[in-house]
Amino acid sequence: MPPEYGYQPRTTLDLVLLAWLSGRKDESAKPPASQEELYRRVLWHEVDYWEKAYINTHGTTDQGESVPNRELLGQAGAIATLAQPSSLDVLTDLLRAIPLLNEDAHWRDEVARSIKVVLQSHSGEPMAIRPDPVADFHLITTFAEHQELLTASLSGLTGDKELERVFFVLSRAGQYNHEAAIGLVEHLIRARQPLWRPALNIAKLAPGAVRDTLERLAQAEDCPLPLDEVPKRFHSTTWAPIGSACWWIGDGLARCGTPLP
Repeated sequence: MPPEYGYQPRTTLDLVLLAWLSGRKDESAKPPASQEELYRRVLWHEVDYWEKAYINTHGTTDQGESVPNRELLGQAGAIATLAQPSSLDVLTDLLRAIPLLNEDAHWRDEVARSIKVVLQSHSGEPMAIRPDPVADFHLITTFAEHQELLTASLSGLTGDKELERVFFVLSRAGQYNHEAAIGLVEHLIRARQPLWRPALNIAKLAPGAVRDTLERLAQAEDCPLPLDEVPKRFHSTTWAPIGSACWWIGDGLARCGTPLP
């Protein structure tokens, strides 16, 4: 292991980020001791950039300080990465999930415009933190600490494709922390039971946190899924394998006159 690295890098991206971090003039700390610390420090510099973008776009307060704090900007970036809006209007509406921004429309608009500047390189591109592994780390850590923010983030999303995109992103984030991603998916479905439908559509596509969450919920004593709507002949005793069970449930609900979205 090269002596300048504090841990064994897991991926080529880790090597690239370590090199980028060591090359920064303001980086005087010891090398990161873990992938988690690496991503945290990269994100720290990223949010520094967001703060500068806000100041460049909207100026400063009378005291010469930028209005939003780092936590607020980080939450705004997490919401954008989860929903991946491509328009400013949608992002601005999504940021109502942050209590301070919900109370101040002007401030909400300013933060949305700044986030758009830093997360969208060209018109029509979905806004999100990049690269994906760093984005996934930020999603998991932010929403695990603020689950109420996760639920509120979806209040402005009603379209099937929008909601499916959210579960796709959470399934991808499970590659960083599988159990944490399962916890977030379960929280959403328990908080808003109809969300199991878009979750099911993503579970059909590939293994991952969303599929595993549905399997666990189906076996839970307080299962929030409407299994009573499914004819008994489509039931599985364990939902294993979940892929087959998903198709059975989809077929069963369709036969019950409840088509999947």
